[in-house]
Order: sequence, then structure tokens, then C-alpha cells
Amino acid sequence: MTNKQNGSVVLLNGVSSSGKSAIINELVTLHPKLKVLKVDDWFPDALKKTVKGYGWNEDSGVDPWLFLYEYAFKKTGEYYFNTQVREKFFNNSADFYKQALDLVTSGHDVIIDTVLEYETEYTEFDTFFNNIQTKKILIYCPMDILLDRVEQRNKAGISAEQRTAFQSFEQFPAMFKVQESLRDQVVDHVQTSTIKQSLDEAIVQLLDNNIPEPYIPKLHKFKTSFIKQFRLNQQDVIILSPQHIYDIILDSSVYSPKESAEKIISILH
Repeated sequence: MTNKQNGSVVLLNGVSSSGKSAIINELVTLHPKLKVLKVDDWFPDALKKTVKGYGWNEDSGVDPWLFLYEYAFKKTGEYYFNTQVREKFFNNSADFYKQALDLVTSGHDVIIDTVLEYETEYTEFDTFFNNIQTKKILIYCPMDILLDRVEQRNKAGISAEQRTAFQSFEQFPAMFKVQESLRDQVVDHVQTSTIKQSLDEAIVQLLDNNIPEPYIPKLHKFKTSFIKQFRLNQQDVIILSPQHIYDIILDSSVYSPKESAEKIISILH
């Protein structure tokens, strides 16, 4: 992929269940020497390291993620959604990037499969790999199709792979926006009625999981904010753009994992 002594970094960013893992499987088939770092593989141990600093005991039998939720509530008096807890109380991503940097400076090409949402996360990524050849790839999936994928994923019955569709909707506003300028990259043209219906379905699914009562007002507030941000009550169709600039934007509902992998490989040669 590169003739330089250092390897390259390929960032795959996209909301949960957008299709990154399937694309990575094809990338590794096409280029077996690629090193893959998945945030889902790294996160459990990093989470334990974080919550130990907040007083969690591994022998307590308490789930570390639930401990972090309760810790956040005790500290602030508020209940937070997943992404908010991670932003406010989890800051070990530097360890994750260091693994990638060590591999790259040893001459390996590395794929990073993660979810970057907040401005600080993008800045941290750029700072870490400032002198490294990087390619940023956004993996997009229409939210109605993503709902079906989450359902199929959960039906597989693998506990570590269980997700809620709402998790993807949480991440969506931090990654996408309504096109503001013709200079903005275009992700998709979307019927606003489709997004609204998908959002409603994701919230209903979450409520069916008997979430704690304090989260219900926050759900309604999130829905109101989401509708306003994406102008779902103002327009019939919106043009989605990414919040940041990417080398490639791939719609995983249009391209197969193999086709997506081939497109990524093509820009790295």
C-alpha cells in the first residue's frame, strides 16, 4: 500500500451496525497483511481500567458499564445515554491509538474500526497520526435498513454483539448534518418521513426494554432535538452531509462488503 517505511492508517468510521465489520473481513481477505484494531475488542479491558479509577472492584460482581452509569448519576444527578457517559467519563482512547501507531511505525498497514463522534475525538485522531499517511472512510447505512440489521444481529443471540437501534441514532447527529453548502460532501438524499419513522421505531424498541423511568423524558428531548437538527418537520427530502471530511463515503446498502473493500484498497495504492 505504501513504499514508505511507515505503514498507513485506514480509519473506518460509522454508527454502530453500519456495516464496518463485514467490510473489514473483505479487506483482510484482499490484503491479508493488514492489521485490524477494533474498538469493540479493546473497549472492555479499557473500560475496566477506567472504572477502577472511579472505585470499581472487579470482584464485586457489578458490571463495569453499569457501575459507570451509576457513578455518572451520583456525580451529576443526571442519567446519561451511552455516548454521553463515554464522552464525560471515559478518556482512554490514547491507549488504543498507541497500539495502532506502534504497528504503523513498524511498517504495518492498520485498519482502525471505531466510532468517532465528538470534535475532541477527531482532533485526537489527527494529532496522533499527524505524520502518518491516513485515509478516512465513512461507512453509511440508511437508518431504516440499519433497524433491520440490528434486529438480525440481536436475533443471533451473541451477548457481546447485542445492540439497540437507538445507539445508532445517538451517534447519528454527531456524524451527519443537513447539507449547508454545495461544497459539503453528499452522503444521501433521504425522505424525512423515513427517518422519523425509523427514529420512532428505535425509541419504541428501547422503551420495550424497560429502561429506567428517568430516561424517558430524555428520550423525548432527544427526539425533539433530532427532528429540529435534521429539519424533519420542515422538508420532505434532505441532503445528508458528513460533519467532517472523508476520503471516501460508502453506502453499505448500495455496495456489498467486497465492493466497498475494493474501493478502499483502490485509493491506498
